[in-house]
Amino acid sequence: MDPPEGWKYGFPKPAPEGVDPAEFGKNENMDKWLAENGYPQALIDLYRGRVRCRVGEY
Repeated sequence: MDPPEGWKYGFPKPAPEGVDPAEFGKNENMDKWLAENGYPQALIDLYRGRVRCRVGEY
């Protein structure tokens, strides 16, 4: 998972194992995970809960 400007906060980081991608991709789940993993709440708020993350093999 690689959110905008994520490199400043230690991203990309692997998505949690064993989660349903459809459920994880819902904004509230993604926002919570990003905040728990060091992504600033101010940036989450800036994107109005619609942070788009690049997903792939890193």
